[in-house]
Amino acid sequence: MDRALIIKRPWIDLILSGQKTWELRSRKTHLTGWIGLIEQGTGLIVGRAFLTGSFEIDKLKFGENYSSHRVDDDVLLRRYRDWE
Repeated sequence: MDRALIIKRPWIDLILSGQKTWELRSRKTHLTGWIGLIEQGTGLIVGRAFLTGSFEIDKLKFGENYSSHRVDDDVLLRRYRDWE
């Protein structure tokens, strides 16, 4: 596997269990295909996922797709205060 993402807990656990299908990132990527999933702080690849693409999301779509990303508005807004 040539590429991997480092993901914090609890998000990596939700991805591995199939409860989270979107990973939110601050930048878009052009990568697609299989990637490794590394749990932050361990350096270990604990799973893999098929990356289908990347897109920007606005606040309305963010709220409508909670079941895909599992991130509460307040968590994201604390991180990106200018996002509105």
